[in-house]
Amino acid sequence: MRWIVVVLLALGLVACGSDGDNGVADTLDTVADDTGAVDVAVDTEPADTTPPLEPWQHDGPIMTAAAVAPVAPYFTEVTDAVGLTDFFPGVGRVQVVDLDGDGRDDLAMRPTTVAEGEQLLPRFARNAGADGDGQIHFEDVTAASGMADAAATTMVFGDIDNDGDQDAFTALSFRTPTGKLGAWLNDGAGHFTYAANVGMLPATLGVSQGNTIYKEAAGLGLADFDGDGVLDVYLGHWYSGSPTTDGQYLPPDDELYKGDGAGNWSFVTLPEQTDPKTLEVHPSYVGVSRAAYGLAVADYDDDGDLDIFVNNYGAGRPALDSEPSYFEQNFLWRNDGAMTFVDAAGPEQVDATARGIGGVQKESPVIMDGVTYPGPIGGNGFGCQWGDLDNDGDLDLAIGTIAHPDYPQSDRTLLHYNQGAGVTPRFTEESAARGLEYYEDELHPALVDVDGDGRLDFAMSRLRGGSKWEFYFQQADQNFHKATWAESGVDIERPGPTVWLDYDGDGDLDFFMGQASGRLFRNNNGQQNHWLVLRLVATAPKDATGARVTLVTSVGTQTREVTSGHGHYNTQFTRNVHFGLGGDSGAADVTIRWPNGEVQTLGAVKADVTLRVTQGGAVELL
Repeated sequence: MRWIVVVLLALGLVACGSDGDNGVADTLDTVADDTGAVDVAVDTEPADTTPPLEPWQHDGPIMTAAAVAPVAPYFTEVTDAVGLTDFFPGVGRVQVVDLDGDGRDDLAMRPTTVAEGEQLLPRFARNAGADGDGQIHFEDVTAASGMADAAATTMVFGDIDNDGDQDAFTALSFRTPTGKLGAWLNDGAGHFTYAANVGMLPATLGVSQGNTIYKEAAGLGLADFDGDGVLDVYLGHWYSGSPTTDGQYLPPDDELYKGDGAGNWSFVTLPEQTDPKTLEVHPSYVGVSRAAYGLAVADYDDDGDLDIFVNNYGAGRPALDSEPSYFEQNFLWRNDGAMTFVDAAGPEQVDATARGIGGVQKESPVIMDGVTYPGPIGGNGFGCQWGDLDNDGDLDLAIGTIAHPDYPQSDRTLLHYNQGAGVTPRFTEESAARGLEYYEDELHPALVDVDGDGRLDFAMSRLRGGSKWEFYFQQADQNFHKATWAESGVDIERPGPTVWLDYDGDGDLDFFMGQASGRLFRNNNGQQNHWLVLRLVATAPKDATGARVTLVTSVGTQTREVTSGHGHYNTQFTRNVHFGLGGDSGAADVTIRWPNGEVQTLGAVKADVTLRVTQGGAVELL
């Protein structure tokens, strides 16, 4: 601001003198007018050098408002419109992956069952974007992928060689004897080449009665477990089998391998995996592990490294009134750094502590024929996923189970809420208290914010005849309300697992269901509220696996982590990080913790934008 000081010489307040006689006169601009007065102008405020806001930054205070309530039907099927009708015969296991790096979500699938003599072969559908009429469509790129004959029981995608594209890792079972175990490297255009498999144990266990016995890899965890910037891999094994004996052999140990960035691996020894309760009841079962049927990777204790939850399945008791085996109790591998893991499932009470039809109850020790079998027994685990259900900044855990109604007690879907550091046990089970209803077989839970209000909602896929897809909205009180099938727009029996993607690029999450020949559903409500999408490019691993993003809206702190698949035989959602902002005009305190621990703060970001954020580099508005 320029102040004009009028000084009256007649009053003698300022005297004209020689240079140096008056410091004020030397530093001020003076102008005398014909009245004898002198105007003195002083610059007391520097020019504003604040850089202009970036196009993605929020200008001024964030305005908050209530989210718009969703309107039924919540989803509309678009399978025919996008060209996916009968594209995936016998679809069952699906991953979302950007095959060619064009920024659009593509689809990869494998069937769950095939006719005798056939193999579980993958197929790939590329999202080709909109045609001249504005209609998005998918095209078959299986032949061009180089993986048309890559038989695989389980598959997961991640940047194994750190060149900026998505590679594949495939695992086997007796249903895929011609397949290859290990990494397939992407050339960036969606063509994969199998890398020489060095350092991994064989996919087979040996021969019994003339049959080759295969490990059954039911879950893969592809992540940087030791913080060296290179993806490692965890293989969770279910019961072993041969072409004539499905799952008739006891489960072998799960396996952990350190990656070298070129598709080669080094075996890492995990702690003892035989359940102590198993050895208490069956001393001869030394070396018998637990039956993995799904897993999920996350930094549940927020200490900067990635932990592993393994959802194990074993039916509790092989038959009604039989003695328990305890092969079904879960692992929670807490990462203590440098590839050192400790099983914390028991102390944290996520091993198998809650069961019950219509309610949750602890299973007390069972006495049979005068022998006491220690509880808990339950744990028929399938899919699982981490997510911040209560917007308190830490990650909670959803566990899907399949029940056995002929047993005295049957498992139910579980929601374990993370109480944070310093609380023992860290997790409390709240599925019934939060409004989830009991159902007999619940396999594939999905946590996703469908209506964009900033709260994770809950979807569940099932298996058995007569069962249907269930969808729950999370309410403002953090309880769940189940939608009717008419409200959801999805009335499907025996629904397969869902994978969530933004196929039309409008900022909300749609889903593809692995059922029949595959079905794609558009989200009808996400656009009614504000949103934010981040695409992350890390230093290493470049696909940002393990990165954590947090932000604040009027409903609390939202937390997301970038993962390479989760659940039962690996479902994989979009790698783009989606947030619902409700009625808020933006998000505050947007922060990225990169896989190497570096923290980058974006501050306040405006609503309804997609950003590509490069670690240590540009933030681009897409």
